[in-house]
Amino acid sequence: MNDSTKWGAVHVMEERTAQRQKLHQRVDEPARPIICLERQRIAPTGPARLADIELDALREQVVALLAEVEGSGVTIRLRALGHPVRLRVLGALTDRPHSTRKLLQLCGAATSGQLYHHLRLLIDAGWVTPSSRGQYALADPERTAMALAAVQACR
Repeated sequence: MNDSTKWGAVHVMEERTAQRQKLHQRVDEPARPIICLERQRIAPTGPARLADIELDALREQVVALLAEVEGSGVTIRLRALGHPVRLRVLGALTDRPHSTRKLLQLCGAATSGQLYHHLRLLIDAGWVTPSSRGQYALADPERTAMALAAVQACR
């Protein structure tokens, strides 16, 4: 192994350590609430007192989760939930598939162009699938229900 290869490996390790330290800082910020998801169910939160050992273990789990999520498509999926019209579209589709005309009535988009824009973002993020008859449906109803419950818990 030559010096440049050793330096490259050291540099990569330093970057990872710095990234991990940044994530630790983000987790430790007292102003940021941490919502724990356990076994794909939202745990009720409230005043909780954890022993220091439990709190440290929880921090490590959150840091590992953040490191895993930051490089994946999860952020794209979550960003798609960041608009009220898109949330209303998902809510409307929980009952059954709908046409764009019906979604326009149910979701309060000002124009069909705006609705198509929101539908495209939801399709690209994997929340919604179009059908051959001009109808739209949820791609994964169970996952969507969990995501909407998480959004509701943030209110």
